Amino acid sequence: MKNTENQLPTDVETLQKLLLEAQSLLLEKEAEISSLLEQLKLARHQKFSPTSEKQSPQQGELFDEAEHIVISESDEEEATVDAHSKTDKPSRKRGRSTLPAHLPRVEVIHDLAEVDKICPHDGT
Repeated sequence: MKNTENQLPTDVETLQKLLLEAQSLLLEKEAEISSLLEQLKLARHQKFSPTSEKQSPQQGELFDEAEHIVISESDEEEATVDAHSKTDKPSRKRGRSTLPAHLPRVEVIHDLAEVDKICPHDGT
């Protein structure tokens, strides 16, 4: 029952039916809008919320007996290694190590011609 604004019926029953149809259509559209808003809210939450699971600090201590054993063993090993390393070797520096002494050293000097040693812009 599609009517234009100029051709509205004049009887009360037809007008009531049109009003009920418009109200049901409005309710359907409102439900669809609320569903889409909920989907948008969920998508934003999934995209921008933290991804890691939250847990209480005490929860990590429940099953860590094996870790305590490994840590205590590694601490004992480090103590023995530290005791040996302090007496045997000096501490190592980071970066490149020095080359062994048995490798030959060759010094190569690359020199420029006298003409190339003068700057063409300011003469220095």
